[in-house]
Amino acid sequence: MAPTAANNSPVFTLAEFCERNRMSKSTYYKLPIKPRFMAHHRITLEAETEWRRLMEEETNSEQAQLEAARRAELSRRAGAKAAKSPLHISNRTRGRKAVAR
Repeated sequence: MAPTAANNSPVFTLAEFCERNRMSKSTYYKLPIKPRFMAHHRITLEAETEWRRLMEEETNSEQAQLEAARRAELSRRAGAKAAKSPLHISNRTRGRKAVAR
């Protein structure tokens, strides 16, 4: 475990935080909500817990649910359009090449 602060709560480096939360550093920098750092660029266990709570609230928000539904609909439409293409694998016949447009 990481070094401890004066109040005996564990603190983590950015690399340790990313490992604990199964993400890369590049993913960390893309996060809309980041945990607060204390001195010397360490993240306390309390800050990590608060960050997880905020991320869960963000995921469960009405806006996030609407965005997920919008993306699912876009994916469904893209899949349907791709399946109609003469180049789609399901529309190819054995021994004949599909005509590219």
